[in-house]
Amino acid sequence: MFFFFKQKTAYEISACLVGSEMCIRDSLRISEDTWNTLLYNPAETYVEKGEGKLNVWYPGENVSAPMLRKEIKIEKPVKSARLYATARGIYEFSVNGRKVGKDYLNPGWTDYRYRIMYNTYDITSLLRPGDNGIGAMLGAGWWSEHSGFLTGWQDQYGTRQSLLGKIVIEYADGTRETIVTNDSWKCYDRGPITFNGLQNGEEYDARKEVNGWDAPGFDDSSWNPATLFAAPPVNVEIQGYVGSPIQNNVTLTARSMVEPIPGVYVYDMGQNMVGVPRLTFKGKAGQEITIRFGEMNYPETIPTEPVAPYTVSYTHLRAHETGRNLVCRLLLEKKNRSVATM
Repeated sequence: MFFFFKQKTAYEISACLVGSEMCIRDSLRISEDTWNTLLYNPAETYVEKGEGKLNVWYPGENVSAPMLRKEIKIEKPVKSARLYATARGIYEFSVNGRKVGKDYLNPGWTDYRYRIMYNTYDITSLLRPGDNGIGAMLGAGWWSEHSGFLTGWQDQYGTRQSLLGKIVIEYADGTRETIVTNDSWKCYDRGPITFNGLQNGEEYDARKEVNGWDAPGFDDSSWNPATLFAAPPVNVEIQGYVGSPIQNNVTLTARSMVEPIPGVYVYDMGQNMVGVPRLTFKGKAGQEITIRFGEMNYPETIPTEPVAPYTVSYTHLRAHETGRNLVCRLLLEKKNRSVATM
């Protein structure tokens, strides 16, 4: 068996005999020469057994989009509460099972070596007396995975996403409480979004949904403590969000639907657009559905000017249980029309 360690510009290849021989790799290090960035340098040791096949490994391939949670207790009347959040990657917060804000793909793209933007939310109405559940899910965004049209745009800044945030609660009696992201939070990396990237799409498995994970009272005893990362270098400025947020402004209905091949359905939205398709359907547990996106309909005669049509990105969805109605919401990146984490 070969243990194939994928790097940005090179590969580390180890060989061991089929049978009982083991390959042990540690002190793995991935660096990027163009940006002079250390991408991956974990303390883990990886052990592989000879199985007569080629194994290709890269950081994060065996984990789903990270899910983070914490519970807090409100014991007196709240005057106001603010959430300040950012990520190396993209994030989505929820409080007591309800999504925070209407934005997508926050905090947007900056050169993380110099600047990271944060978003501010009023979450006063989402909190309630007693126990409260706080949840956050991370996606690759522009931080990691493939974020451009060239092969070099892979893991440009890092390989593992991270979250930075705090909740500031002002109580009616004038006191203040601050909750920050630290290792008291719990993390789970076997959730339903098994892959996500701006260019290569998203794979979603409904059978891996974790009901109630962002609500109070959830049993997270099997979750791991969150991993703490070093703070960004002192030269990196963390500033308030600048720009227009990505939000849903208009809802369109497909103008037509055709079935050119049995089981293949083409929906024409009538225009080149940026949006989140919403499909409702029934399926069986484990059934796979593939959704592809294109800028134009595939015509009977392929035009050669100005450019041949093409399709970008796809998503696999697996039904959670027989007969269940599924609502598919796939987030399209604003400029490049490709799928990203919801």
